[in-house]
Amino acid sequence: MVFDKFFLFPNFTFHMQIFGLKTDIIQPNEDLIAHIEQSLKDANLTLQYKDILVLGETVVATTQGRVIDLKTVKKIRPEATSLSKQYQMDPRLVELVLQECSAILGGVDHVLLAEIGGLLIANAGIDQSNAGGDENVVFLPKDLQNTADVIRKELEQRHKVKIGIILADSRVQPLKVGLIGMALAVSGFQPVIDCRGRKDLFGRVLRIKQMAVADDIASAAQLLMGECDEAVPFALVRGAPVNFTDETPQSMVMPASECLFMNIFAKFFTNIKEKAEQGKIEKT
Repeated sequence: MVFDKFFLFPNFTFHMQIFGLKTDIIQPNEDLIAHIEQSLKDANLTLQYKDILVLGETVVATTQGRVIDLKTVKKIRPEATSLSKQYQMDPRLVELVLQECSAILGGVDHVLLAEIGGLLIANAGIDQSNAGGDENVVFLPKDLQNTADVIRKELEQRHKVKIGIILADSRVQPLKVGLIGMALAVSGFQPVIDCRGRKDLFGRVLRIKQMAVADDIASAAQLLMGECDEAVPFALVRGAPVNFTDETPQSMVMPASECLFMNIFAKFFTNIKEKAEQGKIEKT
């Protein structure tokens, strides 16, 4: 599968290709690198200079053994039970969300909005889809940045080329229907292009614009990777107009005080996890 897009950048026209990479079902603790290399071989592809591999977070976490059977969750705090009734959720899942996140800001039926690693993610990234058994859930990969770095360096060493890595997940957007891709971690290139100080076509100086190129690439790859039974957990991106570097990528996370949404809505939010830990949630 190939998805082509022409990007107009200053003085150049880029031709970007995206190849979806199918695999067999990946089991806990299997060799992720071996699966990546087999999927490339099956697609008759080899890694080239400045390719980017987009890796779905579920399979990465699965190979790290980050899969838990909900039947093993025995100790459930009363606050988790209360939240599960309020949001129509399995109390065992709510308990795991409380353990993983730094804050819970609210929710709707079946989903809690949780903060983890400075990002707002549904259910703290704990996912039941494609987790295996009927009651299995899979967590986010551990130590996201280090995981991305280790994968990149291993593949670069094996293939003798410079590449980039994106650990990708899906997310919702305020007031929009559907999921889009997002980058949880990036290695090998800068995830944001700062356009501040540059001029638009009419000479106006840009004051705040920054391009979230890693999120853009992750979302484009998501078109091929899918969300259901596609069995396409990886995507190879070729020709992406990004700044490759061996340095630690700049942060993709901004302070809540600078975020358009959080700066406006923060006064309406209550950290439900904090209330739970203080015993201020009514136990039902």
